[in-house]
Amino acid sequence: MKFGIMWFYSRLKELDTDPWDFTEFFFSERMLSLPIERIKSDLIIHAPFRNSNLGARGGERDKAVNNIKKAIDITDQMGSNTLIFHMGIRRGDKSLERALNSIIELKEYADDKNIKLVGENMDNNPKIDLLGSKIKDIDRMLEEVDLCFDVGHAHTTDNIQEILNNYKDRIRHIHLSDNNGLRDQHLKIGEGNINFKPLIEEFKDEEVTASFELFDVEKSLESRKRIKGVMG
Repeated sequence: MKFGIMWFYSRLKELDTDPWDFTEFFFSERMLSLPIERIKSDLIIHAPFRNSNLGARGGERDKAVNNIKKAIDITDQMGSNTLIFHMGIRRGDKSLERALNSIIELKEYADDKNIKLVGENMDNNPKIDLLGSKIKDIDRMLEEVDLCFDVGHAHTTDNIQEILNNYKDRIRHIHLSDNNGLRDQHLKIGEGNINFKPLIEEFKDEEVTASFELFDVEKSLESRKRIKGVMG
């Protein structure tokens, strides 16, 4: 496994990338308009998820697609070849189909720039029904793109092992954080109750990339140490 840190692009100057195999930069919608600076690090880019509901209708959907296209352009400009994205929110039976049609359009745009789109599984959120939180969503999404396996999200939906069993060969990237199983808390490894051993056993000898999604350097370094302790 290769380990990286997830970080806000707007705080680029605060980050020393040397301790990491790569950096995953998160871009909010506002950050899409910032000047782009290439850095000496292998990179993965994470698209904004606010105002990026690919399952929406009309102008809301058009704005979401446009935001992800901007993120694809940034991925290309920064010299990365991987963009992580969320599908959006379920509002009725047609949301998933609309999201899939959006992904097909975006994949065509990304393919022209040799960018790999990677869709993320989502968490159990009591306030909104997120596309990607159900196995049926992941099944359909993987018809078009590979998977970013967010372990914390999967813990809240109680399907870590099911995802490993069904989709291991489609997992291109992993997000690592801990939680209590009830909500997505982004705790450092060991502060929640996730059993990371099955995941580590599956991937410790693989080339898969894994980001610590904590947005904190010290917590990320401590979490990497604990994960490597599990690796033995």
